[in-house]
Amino acid sequence: MLIRPKLEVFLMIEQALRAMNEAHWTYNDLPQLAYDPNAHEWFLLDCSNAHKAIKWHLGDGDWYRFPNWYKLMDLEHIAQLRERGQHVHHAIMLPDFNDPLLEPYNVEDQFCPVSEDERRKHVHLYVSTLRPLSQVWCRIEGTVFLNSDLSKKPRVHTWVASNHPLDDETIARYELTHAWSPWP
Repeated sequence: MLIRPKLEVFLMIEQALRAMNEAHWTYNDLPQLAYDPNAHEWFLLDCSNAHKAIKWHLGDGDWYRFPNWYKLMDLEHIAQLRERGQHVHHAIMLPDFNDPLLEPYNVEDQFCPVSEDERRKHVHLYVSTLRPLSQVWCRIEGTVFLNSDLSKKPRVHTWVASNHPLDDETIARYELTHAWSPWP
């Protein structure tokens, strides 16, 4: 009998590899999962390519493997969300190279009174896929709401750029989905 992991397992593996990267270890391969029927748990299989980096550089790590891995695991919507999140992150970080015709549409409007240093702190991205968010009724400290291109998949109503990781309670209250955070 073939057992397929739930989405939570894939997201947990992503978090585990983030933790490895924070310790300057890299898995250095597409994650391979195995299931232990006795413990009823999924685990990473084959860590033969994993190694500790002698010198860690910005951009090192396993972050770029995840969109491809999610596609291979038939989780195209998560892959697209991570890829779009990375593009939105670049639009926030590099305003001089931002095309006003590309998503998100209101970066300059939302960050207008904010200094460049403060702007660069908004690196944790979440999305509202169920409805547009408004700062009239949805107040989350340290966040900026950005307009989305509704024609793209997966459908995103509002991007939420935060200067800190949001807690689980806030994510659940506003029905948000994590889209992108910087890798170590």
